Amino acid sequence: MDMQNALGLSGGQAELVYNAFSFAVAALGISFVYFLVSRNRVAPAYRSAVTMSAMICGIAAYHYWRIFGNYTGGTWNEGYRYADWLLTVPLLVAELVVVAGLAKDAARKVTPRLVAAALLMVATGYPGETAAAGSSARLVWGIISSIFMLYVLYELFA
Repeated sequence: MDMQNALGLSGGQAELVYNAFSFAVAALGISFVYFLVSRNRVAPAYRSAVTMSAMICGIAAYHYWRIFGNYTGGTWNEGYRYADWLLTVPLLVAELVVVAGLAKDAARKVTPRLVAAALLMVATGYPGETAAAGSSARLVWGIISSIFMLYVLYELFA
């Protein structure tokens, strides 16, 4: 069974997914390069944020390339999305702290909490994603993951 049939896609829908993956890989790859070459063009206070953006785009480009390869090969692996998120989501919240311009002492306190909560949010989301559809495990893990997400939002906006 090919991926098109496994996902219940028509020919046009399968082509749209294929093109979207191709576009995403290209956009993330060129963004990675752009952030790397632009790093020294921004104020020193924001260079670490630009470096984190490059890392995020590079990591995501790699994982989307792997997902794209699986899709064209007729298989699907949820693990690539979660591996991507385990790396990029903590980087994103750390980058938010940098661009928020918090004092160094405040940033040192909040960043580890945000990174830990982001990791736990993604890690507890995976068992819910892979649980059988309609099972109570899916709901329980979804609630646990959402609690960590709400904590991240609380730290960012409270």
